[in-house]
Amino acid sequence: MKNNNSTFIVLGGIFILSVFSFIVAKNILPDSDNNQYYAKPNENMIAKIESITKENNKLIITTTGDPTEYCLKTTKSVPSIDSLCWNKIENNKVESNYFTYKKYYLWIKDSDNRISGRTTIEKE
Repeated sequence: MKNNNSTFIVLGGIFILSVFSFIVAKNILPDSDNNQYYAKPNENMIAKIESITKENNKLIITTTGDPTEYCLKTTKSVPSIDSLCWNKIENNKVESNYFTYKKYYLWIKDSDNRISGRTTIEKE
């Protein structure tokens, strides 16, 4: 009887580990049907964030180089190149009217679709 219980426990443990491994692999490995491509952060980027100022619940972001778009999110995950969060940068300046959360994460994208590293902005 003791031997049967031990076998059941070992096999049950192996089954649970197998299911867990499958779930983890499914969530980590890229989906081959998904056509989103990610750029390596800071790879030969000329575009830079020059300054970030906060005025009257607005963020004013000044950039240099050849930035084309910016993404401002409340989550740390790097946005895909075709994410909906990207907004145009005109004349190397952005004024964002939505500064209500305590912490934001900012990325800029250049004319070659390279994405900068994450910049953290905290509300004081």
